Amino acid sequence: MTKVSALYIVKNEEEFLPFSIAAIHNAMHEVIVIDNNSNDQTPQKAVKFPKVRLFRSLASDFSELWNLGLQYVTGDWFMFLAADEVFYPDLEQRLPGLVSRKDVDGYYCWFYHLRWISTVNTPVPGYFRLRSDHFLPSRITGGIEVIFPWVFVRFCIMKVVSS
Repeated sequence: MTKVSALYIVKNEEEFLPFSIAAIHNAMHEVIVIDNNSNDQTPQKAVKFPKVRLFRSLASDFSELWNLGLQYVTGDWFMFLAADEVFYPDLEQRLPGLVSRKDVDGYYCWFYHLRWISTVNTPVPGYFRLRSDHFLPSRITGGIEVIFPWVFVRFCIMKVVSS
């Protein structure tokens, strides 16, 4: 069976992170949470979920945090998530069919955005195969591109490909 890992980079996200993890937890092989020096209950709330593997970092470079997280991913596919994103409830049923395709390395996904209490009306890149060339060079902020002031597009789910 194909394994999918979720990857979060968080800091002071105690309000939203539990909802986001709960929405994807059953569909994931593991949930990697990189905590960037939270001073609230974010780490404690994250580890309440059995599949969460929590790591801490004081890195100030966003790409360094993502790359650290990618080192811990053990799934065949992974998805980048923000703590305030919640996927549609059919994720668990649809995911196995999506990641079983050999001709696809990534998917655009729709999700609910909790911080702005809305559904993102633009598909967001979702699942991707993990490859060594997905690691981000230092000083890159994770390839974030603003589509609208409230909608961000980023690469969040990739397939793992051995190099």
